[in-house]
Amino acid sequence: MSLVNSEAQPVDTENRIVAYMAPGQNIKDDSWKDGIELLEEPGTEAIYAKVMEATGVNVVEVCGRDEPVTDPGEIQPATYAIGYAHSEALKSRGVTPDLLICFSACEILMSAINRSVTLEEGAAIARRRGVLQSQIAGGTGGGVAVIYKRPLHLRKVKNAIRGIEGVHFAGKITPMMSTFGYRHGSREELESSLSNVEGVRRIIDIPNLNFGLHGPDMEKVREGLAEFLAARKIKFKDGLVPQLATRTARLNTKGQTIMHNFIWQTDNPIKFEDAMMKSIRLGINDYYDLGPGDTMADLMRNFPLGEDVRINPVKVLARQLEKEKTA
Repeated sequence: MSLVNSEAQPVDTENRIVAYMAPGQNIKDDSWKDGIELLEEPGTEAIYAKVMEATGVNVVEVCGRDEPVTDPGEIQPATYAIGYAHSEALKSRGVTPDLLICFSACEILMSAINRSVTLEEGAAIARRRGVLQSQIAGGTGGGVAVIYKRPLHLRKVKNAIRGIEGVHFAGKITPMMSTFGYRHGSREELESSLSNVEGVRRIIDIPNLNFGLHGPDMEKVREGLAEFLAARKIKFKDGLVPQLATRTARLNTKGQTIMHNFIWQTDNPIKFEDAMMKSIRLGINDYYDLGPGDTMADLMRNFPLGEDVRINPVKVLARQLEKEKTA
């Protein structure tokens, strides 16, 4: 049995080249319900139980809250668990990845899907990364997404923030959107400087974020993460399929390189746009968003895709589940 595409038609997986994606820290409040819906899959409950045993985080409880989830120590392991369960649901229907596209915190999810680390190891690493962010960088600042009219405007945006203390470039996300981190006290000056830049269309606050994204304030987080892996004696094995690192936008299968990239992306700008453009050049024609939510599927619509390319958001699986129940 195969999934359905965004038009709810059967997907022919033959001759398709599949990539998986998943969001990092920016999870919309209404997206957590995806984690509850996945409980209809036979293996999801066991996955959530293993994640809880490894981290102490109750994924079902997090997904069922009425108030926003803002603690990265909960967001990252819960997102990890949902993405892993989604990948297993896809696998049970014959959909397996040819490429894993890493994005920020969910690089560890892709490493677990790739069998570089075990499910339990990956969950513990995701939890530790989030806890370190709260303990070391929590409350230091936040981040914004800046959308501009043309790619060349990024240079003007970078020039505008140069010299503003506590503000840094955090990564290029799409051809016309980049993210910037800031420390508390710099937000007003940042917005004022950007509002006068030719070509800037919108400045959007990244919700549920209380630290300065990928940048200087995360240096101690990166060091703590490296110490955690060493103390636990966790060694990344070689991957089964290539991973596109969020820090370098390069293909990797070597375990040591995957681990190195995961550690160092913490306080370095991410290159998601470069990674996506590379995947397009590699001929990927099926992109699956592992969720929660359809953040990555939404971002993909900002890239120059061929007519044969399919973007499969999380709702694809939800439709298939409903179809199976009524069959």
